[in-house]
Amino acid sequence: MRQITRFLSSLRLTIFVLFCLLILVFMATMAQVDLGIYFAKKKYFDTWFVYSEPVYGVAIPYFLGGWGVGWLLLLNLCMAHATRFEWEVKKTGLWLTHVGLIVLIVGSGMTEFFANESQLVLKEGQEKNHLISSEQAELVVTKETLLSEKVVSIPEQLLSSGMTVTQASLPFSMRIVHYAPNTVLSMASLGKKPAYQATQGIGKQIWSREIAENKRDMAQNAKTAWVDICKGNRSLGVWMVSTQLGAMQPIWVDDCAYKIQLRPRRTYLPFSIKLLDFKHDVYPGTSIPKNFSSKVRVKNKQTNETLEALISMNNPLRYGGFTVYQASFSGNDTISVFQVVQNRFWALPYIASFLIFLGLLIHFSMHLMGHFGKRR
Repeated sequence: MRQITRFLSSLRLTIFVLFCLLILVFMATMAQVDLGIYFAKKKYFDTWFVYSEPVYGVAIPYFLGGWGVGWLLLLNLCMAHATRFEWEVKKTGLWLTHVGLIVLIVGSGMTEFFANESQLVLKEGQEKNHLISSEQAELVVTKETLLSEKVVSIPEQLLSSGMTVTQASLPFSMRIVHYAPNTVLSMASLGKKPAYQATQGIGKQIWSREIAENKRDMAQNAKTAWVDICKGNRSLGVWMVSTQLGAMQPIWVDDCAYKIQLRPRRTYLPFSIKLLDFKHDVYPGTSIPKNFSSKVRVKNKQTNETLEALISMNNPLRYGGFTVYQASFSGNDTISVFQVVQNRFWALPYIASFLIFLGLLIHFSMHLMGHFGKRR
């Protein structure tokens, strides 16, 4: 145990972990050329190990991932403080610096697990109270009643081929016959007959061809699933749902009408945002963007609060725990695209940076004062 403790608190382990972090950042940066930011982050940082491409269906780990490097560095810092560092006034700066590093690592982990980042696309005059994900999808089953609408959402992670999804609020189960991350859809009379074919709904008239997933930034993949609706041991038919099919498809079970749809994953806001006006300014005589901004109105029905704000490139809107950034635009300058981030731990990096700065300032100031004292 003494040898293990000495190893976990050693400076050699610190240098090794920092070297691994350097290599990991380099590999992820180079991978962004082909994978884009989202998939590069998912492959290199949102994992314990970096895996190779599957060989005969088996992916082999070959390097530490972001989670592995982060937890190993955090363990090394904590063990070093517990075993090697002694509390002295002259080491106050080092203590503050290391505490700042610990806060920074913990804050990064909390952000990774709990932060939510989605998009909000608005036309001028349009109002919405939900965000959409540009990478993840969800299978949605709705049932409309006289007073309300019941919505059951199944995340994309559960839509693997052969998986059976059941919900207590639904009188039927859904078996995922096949799930494709990206497809090309065409009319049934065109192209080669697909391996999977719907027996119910609009999918009977559509053929699909599975293609490689596009992993570049802002890429649109036509995610498609073939869902077998089962009542007990009896199949009611196979429906094809796709993010390219905008309309919801009806399902009748026990004389009750349900609707099914595969759509981008939604995050509902406790307030609504309406786009009042969008402006796109360019430098005179060029098409280079100078500034683009959106005037919006925020309406909170819970508090009856209404406010107007101007969101520009470097001036986000912070409201209700959400930060709304001006990201892009389209539709001949009539559609504004916002990036919306919900991060309850956004202050931790600022606190960590302040502690590191203060610790280094105290540490080097004390050394400088000691040096001047020796010269005198």
